[in-house]
Amino acid sequence: MPKLCLAALLAFSSLGLSAHADYTFRFSDQPFYTSPSGGTAVGVLNAFFTTNDTFSAITSFNLYTSGGGAFNGMHYIPRYASVTASALPSQYFRLDSPDNQYELQLYFVNGLSASGGTLLSTTSYEIEPSGGTRYASGVAPLYATTVPAVTPEPSSFVLLGTGLLGIAGAMKRRFA
Repeated sequence: MPKLCLAALLAFSSLGLSAHADYTFRFSDQPFYTSPSGGTAVGVLNAFFTTNDTFSAITSFNLYTSGGGAFNGMHYIPRYASVTASALPSQYFRLDSPDNQYELQLYFVNGLSASGGTLLSTTSYEIEPSGGTRYASGVAPLYATTVPAVTPEPSSFVLLGTGLLGIAGAMKRRFA
């Protein structure tokens, strides 16, 4: 029995507990213009979004476009929009309103990474029913911050394992 307990203790303590961290990207006051090459200024984009640790999926988002000219602006949060297309981490993601009238697509120059990314202005745009299409202008750097995930410490697994072994030993003794 002591050898079994020791083996179980070693097995539980060597469980693969790989920690991971999500990444939050932020930028603010990114101007919108009426054409990809400039034109008239029509509002700004303020945003943060969080990806998983491999940068391949959006896990949360809060993006706000202000109005300007014929554009009303939109608040893209999970309640009012959803990720409908994505080629992350290398290219882009798109958010659509439930009625598909508002669309915001963000492209990235060299994709997303732990150090951040850069918004590609010529292909980043928003479509609105009242104003048509407007484009992000200039090159906007995205700053990444790590959001550590909560990972249980190994001692909790060891405690759980020894408790289960104790129950198994008591059951064996009772029915033996």
